[in-house]
Amino acid sequence: MRKLLLICSFLILLISEGYAQSRTISGTVLDNSSKPIDGVTIVVVETQKSTLSDASGKFSINVKNGQSVRFSYVGAKPIVITITADTKTLDVIFKDAENKLNEVVVTGYTSERKKDLTGAVAVVDLAPVKNNSSGNTMQALQGRVAGLYIEKDGSANGATSRILIRGANTLGNNNPLYIIDGIPTTRPEVFQNLSPSNIASVQVLKDASSESIYGSRASNGVVIVTTKNGGNTEGKVQFQFNNSTSIQSEKSLRFKMLNSVDRGRALWQASVNDGQDPAAGYGEIYNFDWNNNFSNPVLNSVTPKPFVGGDPNTPAGDTDWQSVLYKTAFVYNNDFTASVGNKNSSIQINFGNIKNTGLVRFTKYGRTTGSINAITRPFDGKVTFGVNIKITNSNETLTTTDLGGATTPFLAVTLAPTIPVYQKDGVTYAGESGAGYSDRNNPLHMQDLAKWNNANRLNTFGNVFLEVQPIKNLYFRSNYGADNADYLSKVITPTFSEGALNRTTNSLFFDQNHYLSTTLSNTLRYSYDLNSKHHFKILVGTEYIKTFTDFQTTLKQGYTIQTEDYFTLDAGTGNTIVTGRSIGNSLFSQFGRFDYNYAGKYLVSATVRRDGSSRFGTNNQYGIFPSASIGWKIDQENFLKNSSIFSELKLRAGVGRVGNQEIGDLSRYLLYNTRYGTTQNQLTPGFWEQYMNVGTAYSLSGANTGALPSGFVQTQAANPALKWETTDETKHGVGLCYIKRQNLGFIRLFYPENHRHPDYSSGCVRTG
Repeated sequence: MRKLLLICSFLILLISEGYAQSRTISGTVLDNSSKPIDGVTIVVVETQKSTLSDASGKFSINVKNGQSVRFSYVGAKPIVITITADTKTLDVIFKDAENKLNEVVVTGYTSERKKDLTGAVAVVDLAPVKNNSSGNTMQALQGRVAGLYIEKDGSANGATSRILIRGANTLGNNNPLYIIDGIPTTRPEVFQNLSPSNIASVQVLKDASSESIYGSRASNGVVIVTTKNGGNTEGKVQFQFNNSTSIQSEKSLRFKMLNSVDRGRALWQASVNDGQDPAAGYGEIYNFDWNNNFSNPVLNSVTPKPFVGGDPNTPAGDTDWQSVLYKTAFVYNNDFTASVGNKNSSIQINFGNIKNTGLVRFTKYGRTTGSINAITRPFDGKVTFGVNIKITNSNETLTTTDLGGATTPFLAVTLAPTIPVYQKDGVTYAGESGAGYSDRNNPLHMQDLAKWNNANRLNTFGNVFLEVQPIKNLYFRSNYGADNADYLSKVITPTFSEGALNRTTNSLFFDQNHYLSTTLSNTLRYSYDLNSKHHFKILVGTEYIKTFTDFQTTLKQGYTIQTEDYFTLDAGTGNTIVTGRSIGNSLFSQFGRFDYNYAGKYLVSATVRRDGSSRFGTNNQYGIFPSASIGWKIDQENFLKNSSIFSELKLRAGVGRVGNQEIGDLSRYLLYNTRYGTTQNQLTPGFWEQYMNVGTAYSLSGANTGALPSGFVQTQAANPALKWETTDETKHGVGLCYIKRQNLGFIRLFYPENHRHPDYSSGCVRTG
């Protein structure tokens, strides 16, 4: 009986294990007419493994039970199927593809039908973005726009991620321009903090013919975001609540590290290869038992010394520092939306809260958001008034550095495994001691010391706008917005002792700044149809942007008691160092755009913008940024109009100029500074300055005693010729963007010329 139970248990275990393993699922993709569809993208959501259906509509893919498979096809709604133990084959039928070519997209102070685009404009599929559990809208765009890359770091929730559309730029600032409800900003955190459920649309402008309407700020690309305003709910209040919890782990990304003994073998081999005695470099860490023959070296054994640096309180360890520093993180995301509206007015209110416990020990991130979007259209829609306000408050404790400036994630892969986490008492943190070690700190100890550090960000972003239609097809729009941000960082550095390293002075450091950017734009747009074939659209406008930033830092030293509550500015008894400055810039622009459409076949678009920036010298105060593009919709010609193959076939070409003004607010000015002292040696000199007499104190009476009056020293020369960076781009291509005949598959032809980043999506309808 016992043997039978063991055999049954073993069989059940094998069956369970088999179900947990990957298996190959095959199937066929069909349309409503039971015809096979090739070119369908099939993706396992959890692993991102993907394949395509062939000319017969057949496919096969490796998947586990419980995972989801997503089927995506051009112009059709994606289909998601969860795999169960009963799933043997997957036969999927797509409904008729949605025709999204008449969809209207925002392209810059105006909107266009997607089918009439002549520039490189990518429209983001927002359905997957809304289901992003991390709450970071920016990271959710990864892989959804051709040529768009999300640069991430190790911060909780990816709080300091950024978008790269064109790669690195010569001026160093690579952030694209974000246009959120008509208000520009280059701060990526504004976009990151938007609730995914509150976003109506996202478009990415990627070439000069589409970007030049934004002139001197567009060389890194433009991301246009429109938020929701409630919509028409026929007067009924609608509520939506989303809650998600996810688990984050970095174990799959860890480096494979040597243990204590294997590291000793590697150090021995390196020394022998160099013809050096391994005991001379690492004899205080390891005992090397070898034949001492450099011609034919043989290592018998390597054993770590029992104590680090000979200290009996610090027994040698075998530490995996990655396991010590990292932990599993939990992300809690709650989002609540209430909306009500009718055909004339609507309002939407959104609240969100995110908590991330952090992958690195003693780190954390929390964020609370709130927004109000409202719009009303009185006087039979002749007047439109709207308001959009978003408020975000976040707190975070991030990774820190050791005494030498090395980050704790770096220490987790470089610190010797023979150093234990704690000393013999199991409470006191251990560290390096003795020869053979690098002067680096215990990363867990550094994070523990930094657990009182905190960075708080309070952001308010919003706008109010008024649009009036005085006559038919003529619209005047005035838009005023503000981007306001307050930042306060607190860094406490206690004294400590760790092995041979220590800090003898404690301090409290505050870093705070206030940023305010206001924008006032006025546009006048008019559309006119000469007859059924000639269609004109004209846009003219002005924009004034003023930005102000105020910085202040405060350092206080000398604290008797090392508790979080005691680290206040009043309690410190040592030195006090306060610094601060205020800077700002302004930009005034005039712009215009002309669009012509003949018979829905031939498209012409031209834009020009004139920017005047306070950042540039008097010789180049203004810059002009023109562009032009043309398009030929070949599918509208008689020889293809009734074709059963193509639903859109377009030939287009464009040329344009964009600029980059991210050089600093004071770069063009002649600057002076006060440096009190008779010589630079009385300050904190650099290498060369210590040999230069650039002090500004001078004794007018010749006594050379007492408090001397101070003058000024020149720190920067004026540059009246300074101007922005310009980028000229030319692009032409042929796009077979949408195919009806399923047996021909999806074809995309594009030949970029003299363009820094190829575009594989503009003018095309692509999903998945």
